[in-house]
Amino acid sequence: MTLGYGLREAWPYPLAVAIGDGVTATVPLLWVVMICATFARPNGLFIAHFGWPRERVSRGMRYYLMSIGLIVPLIMALMMFDNLDDREFSGSLGRLCFILICGALAVVTLSLKKAGIPLYLNKEGSGDNITNHMLWNMMIGAPLVAILASAVGYLATAQALLARLETSVAIWFLLLVVYHVIRRWMLIQRRRLAFDRAKHRRAEMLAQRARGEEEAHHHSSPEGAIEVDESEVDLDAISAQSLRLVRSILMLIALLSVIVLWSEIHSAFGFLENISLWDVTSTVQGVESLEPITLGAVLIAILVFIITTQLVRNLPALLELAILQHLDLTPGTGYAITTITKYLLMLIGGLVGFSMIGIEWSKLQWLVAALGVGLGFGLQEIFANFISGLIILFEKPIRIGDTVTIRDLTGSVTKINTRATTISDWDRKEIIVPNKAFITEQFINWSLSDSVTRVVLTIPAPADANSEEVTEILLTAARRCSLVIDNPAPEVFLVDLQQGIQIFELRIYAAEMGHRMPLRHEIHQLILAGFHAHGIDMPFPPFQMRLESLNGKQTGRTLTSAGKGRQAGSL
Repeated sequence: MTLGYGLREAWPYPLAVAIGDGVTATVPLLWVVMICATFARPNGLFIAHFGWPRERVSRGMRYYLMSIGLIVPLIMALMMFDNLDDREFSGSLGRLCFILICGALAVVTLSLKKAGIPLYLNKEGSGDNITNHMLWNMMIGAPLVAILASAVGYLATAQALLARLETSVAIWFLLLVVYHVIRRWMLIQRRRLAFDRAKHRRAEMLAQRARGEEEAHHHSSPEGAIEVDESEVDLDAISAQSLRLVRSILMLIALLSVIVLWSEIHSAFGFLENISLWDVTSTVQGVESLEPITLGAVLIAILVFIITTQLVRNLPALLELAILQHLDLTPGTGYAITTITKYLLMLIGGLVGFSMIGIEWSKLQWLVAALGVGLGFGLQEIFANFISGLIILFEKPIRIGDTVTIRDLTGSVTKINTRATTISDWDRKEIIVPNKAFITEQFINWSLSDSVTRVVLTIPAPADANSEEVTEILLTAARRCSLVIDNPAPEVFLVDLQQGIQIFELRIYAAEMGHRMPLRHEIHQLILAGFHAHGIDMPFPPFQMRLESLNGKQTGRTLTSAGKGRQAGSL
């Protein structure tokens, strides 16, 4: 670059200026060569990070570097002949240089295609697809067409079109590198999140071992352990959705770049603006006028709808992976943010797309109001459930993963949709509950602000047992149970005497819903062991049976828990 600038500025000779222009024109190509050579090293970006096959990268760079030795001098000579005052050189030697450049480009492009370098990747990240083959064939055929055009006298046109085509390919390859960089970053993020989860699980296991909670002795209950959509994010699904969004965005950038690059020949597509499909009435400063809706506007509106659809489908996953995972959010907040983001994207994309075809909000608001009134009566329940779903997302009376009881249903919330909420009960059945029920009816959220719940056990004891001894046995069992928390402390009460049986209530607390059934199982075992150690038998409620003798007389006898009989009605 310094040499070219010095030749153009220091020597006031046409030949020196032309040579300087030729040298300067090759600088961007040399920069690309240096960057690609750095990326193609064994520990470089292409092989070490992108995972491209080393043999394929080495072969492609070998063909590329071999072509540079021929193309760079030819480009320098071509630019020099084009910038000379004598146009005869441009029409003769310049044409020859351009034809040689086109031939070299065709050979290099064919070699790169044989090396397996992809220009387009499908959803699986493979370059073996029809689009990739079509792009390579177009790249091989374009220099050949340029040779034919320059030979028949269209040298300037062939130079301009080929230069734009090669620049478009360079932009495309740059975006391909950007895609792989983002893909590599997502892989690193996914590995980091998986590593953090593994560390968290290990910390939980160590904490359980410190408390004596061995996995062999304590098994989780299905109750409260329902798998929900947000309890643990599916990293593979999110990465796939995020990559689809990245591909869509990069395709849009490539399309816009090509449009800007080829804008000088936009007149070829100017006929789209001359095809009027219908007319709409618009009011500007109180004056009404007719505006035509052209085919070009309709195509742009379709493009807006396609982009909106891609954003609605894939942007929430990218938000989850790139932003929400790094924020300290309460349970359910991330789901609410992604859901509301989808609604906003749908609203904005719809308004922009409809405005492109002449359907503006000022013309729709009265229609929307009328439809709202009509549908409000006809589809009242659906609208009520939709609004209730929005209220649930904002106020969060229930969240993904909460355990709730509504009517006679108890389960874990797995999905919150616009119309209904999905609850999975302990039998793994999915129950669809309209959102309106959570707004207008009373329900219990077992884990809204505190996941601690109380467990009340009714324990019978014989009438002749020492109540203080039974109380101490129950408290000891509660203290020995590893799933019973210390705060609030366990409590024991003698609540009733029924038919010669003492009724005790043991009130204990579990840290979460999933511990309730394992807790009941373990503490019942401890209570039975305590009763057995102190020689206390579990009582049975007395029952009365009527015996009929052979002579027709009836006698009644009541059996107590000890097995002793007494006459019915006697004390």
